[in-house]
Amino acid sequence: LENSVNMEKLASECGYFPIFRYNPLTETFNLDSKKVDFNLYDEFLNNQTRYSMLYKINPKEAQKLLDENKKEAIRRYDYYKSLVKES
Repeated sequence: LENSVNMEKLASECGYFPIFRYNPLTETFNLDSKKVDFNLYDEFLNNQTRYSMLYKINPKEAQKLLDENKKEAIRRYDYYKSLVKES
């Protein structure tokens, strides 16, 4: 818990947890996570017990699963970027 704020920040910076807002009244979607660095993605996942345990339980599949997770995060972020209407 002592590093929870830093981990939350890293989750947003690496694209694991993008920050966005949606106003249903104006149908405005804002993507607040602008400086996403997917190079930090592995660092974030390796600091999470639920992901680091994959290497202990199934080392052969762990990297493959984490790579797929990262690809999905990039796809999701690109989708969110596509929803932003330029003014």
